Amino acid sequence: MNNPIHALDSFFYTSMGVYSFQSQCEMVAEVGYDAITVAAWSGHPLTDLKLLPQVKVKHGLDVAALYLVLHEGRNDHLIRQIVESVEGVKLIELAIQTSVNGVKAILQSIERLLRRRPVAGPARRAARLSPLLDS
Repeated sequence: MNNPIHALDSFFYTSMGVYSFQSQCEMVAEVGYDAITVAAWSGHPLTDLKLLPQVKVKHGLDVAALYLVLHEGRNDHLIRQIVESVEGVKLIELAIQTSVNGVKAILQSIERLLRRRPVAGPARRAARLSPLLDS
């Protein structure tokens, strides 16, 4: 398909709790989506990221991306750990929301993340940046 359709897993966060990742994938596949995007927000994923490499085989879905939110100076180490260890993801979507040390520090954090090689999986990943800087 030229324009695959993916669902962001936050659709499954409710005031009563979070659907299991297995249930999320089953529902997304059943309604005809091609992929799911998994959010790890500020470095605290609600999904066990170790499940991502099996999504294609178990559910016929791609993992479109892993969505992370960088709060420079606050969660750099958590984001770095995720980027280094996650498997089954080709695209990292990184939103930059806040900074303790300014724009230069944000750029340095991004540069360090882009140089990181995952422990396993593809040697290179794509990254998409979304500036959400607070004023």
